[in-house]
Amino acid sequence: MPRALSPTQSRRSVTTTPASPSGGPFLRDKLFGFLTFEHQRFVIGQSGTATEPSIGWQDQAKSLLASKGIAVNPVMQNVLNTLWGTSVLAQDTTGAVNNFHSNDPGYGYSGK
Repeated sequence: MPRALSPTQSRRSVTTTPASPSGGPFLRDKLFGFLTFEHQRFVIGQSGTATEPSIGWQDQAKSLLASKGIAVNPVMQNVLNTLWGTSVLAQDTTGAVNNFHSNDPGYGYSGK
């Protein structure tokens, strides 16, 4: 059963571990079995701020490459646009630091 949070607790410390043991004899004094299941939820990543390779960052990188006489790799350009999507990347055209923020932490589960 999950615990209720007090106003001073953070969500990071909350884990739930429901266990459901079951077992008993199959043949009296000869054969028995036991089965248990445990499930635990934990926080993988906290909410936070990061810098994504926006259009502004890519433009700065392209100008730096051009100043050194290095051509832009079109495969890498396609990978960046595929992973982040051009609609997301176009929101920052100046190359600002910390251009992405998420309030949603990620959760993981372990089962035994």
